[in-house]
Amino acid sequence: MVLRMIIIFIILPLVFSYAGDEKGKQIGKISFSLGSNFVQSAGGVDWEKAKFKTPVYDKDKIKTAKKTKCEVTFDTKKVMRIGENSIVEIRQNNEGEDEVDMKSGLAWLSIFMPKGQTKLNMKTPSSVCAIRGTVYRLECDENHTTYRCYKGSIAVTPFEKDGTTLSDSSFNINAGEELVLVMNFEEYKKQQELSLIH
Repeated sequence: MVLRMIIIFIILPLVFSYAGDEKGKQIGKISFSLGSNFVQSAGGVDWEKAKFKTPVYDKDKIKTAKKTKCEVTFDTKKVMRIGENSIVEIRQNNEGEDEVDMKSGLAWLSIFMPKGQTKLNMKTPSSVCAIRGTVYRLECDENHTTYRCYKGSIAVTPFEKDGTTLSDSSFNINAGEELVLVMNFEEYKKQQELSLIH
């Protein structure tokens, strides 16, 4: 009986400790939400409605619907605005830098960073973009990414054909310039033809 009670006292703190760490580190919050936007906790399956001041934790996903907007303010005071029909995952890398993984969608992104803040890394299925304070439009799916810069500049490094290794070369896009990265050109042509029909 004594042995059984000791085991229970040892196991219970471990269970409570694990449950407390489930959400991970908070790295920001929803600072604006217009329409039906949703947040999915890391490792979760349910989408919770995003509300003003909803916390955003490491590896959380944010989903916007048609005709909606959402804004995330990071704890480092960086602000990211996400446009309609987008899915993004927000996380922090081992160096403590904020990263955004855009799975798909069309977004208007305005990244405002306080003086002295580090860059924000933006990943799409075809490239990684290093941002140091800019306004640009980003559209992506699994096959292509289109960057259009309105203010400042962005540095874009495409993935190799394997989709996991970064290329040795990067592209600098300045205000007024656009870059389209395509993984499969034949598929991209079909997509463009379909968009002209609809």
